[in-house]
Amino acid sequence: MPFRRRSPLVVALAVALISGPLAVVADAAIVGTEGEVQACQPPASLAQGGAESDTNVSMFAERQNVTVGAPISVDATGPRIAFGSAVQYDDPSQLGGGTVPSGTVVDSFYFHTDPVGQPAGGVTFSGTATFSAPILGVIVSANKLAASDGQLALPGQTTEQVNRGYELGPQEWFSLSTDNRTLQFQVHTYLHVDDIRVITQHDTAPEGGTNTACGNGKALAGTGTGGSGTPTIASPGYRLVTAKGGVFAYGSDALKGSVVRTNNPILGGTSTPTRDGYWLVASDGGIFTFGDAPFYGSTGAVHLNQPVVGMARTPSGKGYWLVARDGGIFSFGDARFFGSTGAIHLNQPIIGMSATPSGNGYWLVASDGGIFSFGDAAFLGSTGAIHLNKPIVGMSSTPTGNGYWLAASDGGIFTFGDAGYFGSTGGIRLNRPVVGMLSPASGNGYWLASSDGGIFTFGGAPFLGSAGNVALASPVVAVIP
Repeated sequence: MPFRRRSPLVVALAVALISGPLAVVADAAIVGTEGEVQACQPPASLAQGGAESDTNVSMFAERQNVTVGAPISVDATGPRIAFGSAVQYDDPSQLGGGTVPSGTVVDSFYFHTDPVGQPAGGVTFSGTATFSAPILGVIVSANKLAASDGQLALPGQTTEQVNRGYELGPQEWFSLSTDNRTLQFQVHTYLHVDDIRVITQHDTAPEGGTNTACGNGKALAGTGTGGSGTPTIASPGYRLVTAKGGVFAYGSDALKGSVVRTNNPILGGTSTPTRDGYWLVASDGGIFTFGDAPFYGSTGAVHLNQPVVGMARTPSGKGYWLVARDGGIFSFGDARFFGSTGAIHLNQPIIGMSATPSGNGYWLVASDGGIFSFGDAAFLGSTGAIHLNKPIVGMSSTPTGNGYWLAASDGGIFTFGDAGYFGSTGGIRLNRPVVGMLSPASGNGYWLASSDGGIFTFGGAPFLGSAGNVALASPVVAVIP
């Protein structure tokens, strides 16, 4: 896997099927991760020194589709509520206990922290994981972790029997979202391992896979791309991307991984033709690849006049374009250069791009809705001469290439060519601004995404979920296939 400047830490989703003595089928899906969480193959040993990493918390699927025998004692079954909001569990006295009853069918996930050696002062990690099914119980105490191993731990796996839980306090805490589907945590580890077990309701939602080994002391180097102009998709599904590289997947589009750390903010991405992978792109043009998305190059080591703001891929998926804020175009793989606005004085900066179905052209869109067309991309109109209430933040082209939509940050929609109008949020008071849009393959609707992870659906674009209830570490910046 290619590296860019400083090796980033990349999270890949756990475990469709893991070979060997610790084989397990992961039925429930982790639909989103953000922060220093690395989903990985289950390690053979969870004893101290067995799966060390100074860079991330290892997360893996334990036993799935398990019918609980004896009731399982847990430390928390739901969010801790104070003044109407979910707050942290940061003191043992706050743990309400509870059980997962006999006969309940569950899936289990394990979060394991073990820094390399015993570093002076310790290492602090934080992260978020969102599940496709409700969380039934969280276990952070060493005695309850040990007691639940018999029903939930993987056969043949060695575990630390003492000093493996969380010592809740200002540096070590966890919280659950109000919908009981998202775990957020911070852990400070130095002398002993720190582990959490999360038990969810059994679910058969689709999920991605990884060959990443837990606790390898580093993470895989990645690559990716992004932008405001995104292709249409063949069946319902979408992914939300955050500025820190978090990814939350809904519908038919599975989570394939997320960025743990990056030198520059992530601004978007796009999927491969199969939708079994995607690229994420940072503002310096650094590329992060996941699933079946190949790396074709980046501008991560190039001095840019202006930051990268968008991307689009070619129809073959064997290349992509990056566009900078000044309209400079950088082409990789089989993506051809058809022109740019890099040498033109723009009234407003470029915010994204969209490619034609043939791959022989592309549109650039500015924040005032100005459209610049190159190659076989036809100019079909713009809002460049219109006074807008809010700036344009996204663009999507129709399946025919004979039309396109523009979306403003208030959710206002502007249609051109054969792009149909299906509604907008222009007259609605939004909690957070719209940051992007996406259309299904039919072209008979669209999704709008807001920076808090909210999703707004119009026409034939169905609602498949949102991150509106997730405590995000950074704002959503794009919605991609």
